[in-house]
Amino acid sequence: MVVTDEFVARPVGNSPSGSPEKIILDELAGIRPDPAAPGFRHCIIAPHPVKGLEWVEAHHDSPQGRIAVKWRQREGRVTLEVTLPPGVSATLRVPGELGRTQEIGSGTHQFTGQVD
Repeated sequence: MVVTDEFVARPVGNSPSGSPEKIILDELAGIRPDPAAPGFRHCIIAPHPVKGLEWVEAHHDSPQGRIAVKWRQREGRVTLEVTLPPGVSATLRVPGELGRTQEIGSGTHQFTGQVD
């Protein structure tokens, strides 16, 4: 499943804020703004792999540049790739590893872990 800003921007029904596309970007890919850092200078990346969905790829074009998340799960393991533009940092909540968070900076970062 690939989700882009153009896909998310399409109105769906009468509630664009609760649209399936927004849920995919916010929940499944986990790209969220940090209220303490306007303009996505810092963001929260908290992907949520779910049973029955093999992969998700999504991005958000922030004022700082493109923030991208890809994840793929297979046989109880998840591979995650996060790309942040220059000048952007994020708090990453690692999927499947309850309570584990990590601060990451600009660039492309890859992680592998167990999923529930």
